[in-house]
Amino acid sequence: MKYFLILLFITPIYVLAKPLNVWYLSAGSTGYWGKTLIPMPGVAKQLDINLSIFTNNEYQQDYHRNLETLLTKYEKPDWIIWTQRRIKPTLILDTLEKHKINSIDVTSGFKDFQLNEVGHPQQRYKHWKAQVLTDEFDGGKRVAVELMKLVKSERSIQDVKLAAIAGTRTTDAAVKTVNGLTSEFQVIRKERLLQIVFATWNRNTANRLTEKLYKRYPRIDAFWSASPLIALGVNDHLDTMNFSDKERPFVGNVGWADESAKAIEEGKIAFSLIGNNLNPVWALILIKDMSQGIQIPAPHRNNKFSLPYLLVNKANLEKIKPLMAKEFWYTANIKQYSRFYNSELKTYNFDPALLIAD
Repeated sequence: MKYFLILLFITPIYVLAKPLNVWYLSAGSTGYWGKTLIPMPGVAKQLDINLSIFTNNEYQQDYHRNLETLLTKYEKPDWIIWTQRRIKPTLILDTLEKHKINSIDVTSGFKDFQLNEVGHPQQRYKHWKAQVLTDEFDGGKRVAVELMKLVKSERSIQDVKLAAIAGTRTTDAAVKTVNGLTSEFQVIRKERLLQIVFATWNRNTANRLTEKLYKRYPRIDAFWSASPLIALGVNDHLDTMNFSDKERPFVGNVGWADESAKAIEEGKIAFSLIGNNLNPVWALILIKDMSQGIQIPAPHRNNKFSLPYLLVNKANLEKIKPLMAKEFWYTANIKQYSRFYNSELKTYNFDPALLIAD
């Protein structure tokens, strides 16, 4: 097993008993996980944190074993930011508790039976300090809502017909996103969800599924897409079609890919919901604050942070583009989120829109 390792040695401005050393154990280095890596070095430098990044093969089942290997190979850090990867969370939490290492996980949360096992952060595992979660249910729902609003306002169509191409039936995040979508269609209404199909996050598969959907449904007003690659795959097929006698459908998705900006500029993607790649950034903020003695008050569920998405479209695209570059994060106003740097803050508001506010 090879690990991709980045070590940043940063001179602290604030006097600490010792430098604050943090590991981020990413579940991969490409796609979504690659996007989580972009802001981390710049944010760590601003917060005077010594950051080490290790990446795991996201399809491996031995994440916790790799963690054990790292802990025997390198000096133990003060904090670890980790992800829940298709294994029992107790395997990771037990390991971190054994080594007395504080941690924050940046996953999609746990199923009910897992929650019964592990509790909330700091409830049963005292070194598990917080969870930073993306609200996938809200993301899936919001894509559907925004697409239907667009069709109604731009096309004056009330009986919107929407097709959905999801990622997979297996991962918690994917299931929650689909549940958010279907929640919009659980009451009788004029709008119609034609069908949900699954592309396993593959662009070519999304292309083929779009073709099949059009053979089954002559009229599709909008495509709900679970990821940027799926949205791009939908457009790959739409580009082959003739829309001289009908309108090209709107496409909206969750997430961001390198080609997303161009597709939005060209009007091929109406909007993308972004921000879920910033969960490790918010974890760094919490680590900085907690290391300075700032505590999150009881009950324990207050240690779970569920974060909003930011909608990107043509109107705000130019403001959003810098967030996708490493350089931005060395000067971004990241300290505005910290209670350590802003003693007047009593609660956390990890809204990425604040980064682009005028």
